[in-house]
Amino acid sequence: EALACGTPVVAFSNSGLATVVQDRKTGLLAPAFDTLAFGQLVAEILSNEILRLSLSTAAQARAQSDWSFGVVASQYQQAYRTILSE
Repeated sequence: EALACGTPVVAFSNSGLATVVQDRKTGLLAPAFDTLAFGQLVAEILSNEILRLSLSTAAQARAQSDWSFGVVASQYQQAYRTILSE
């Protein structure tokens, strides 16, 4: 949801978000359990407008291309077709 709103995400590299966030493209990933690095990445996004806007644009574009209603509905439709044809 944050990505769809164009909000860059900071997450730990060992969390489920690490499968969604593309490091330095749609957000930033901190090493697992490194709270100091996490805080530094949050500060980096807040203080670097160019980075923030770049991450924001890419995050929103990825959310639209990978998880928009039409994309997800099509994936469900294909899954049901596969299941029903077996």
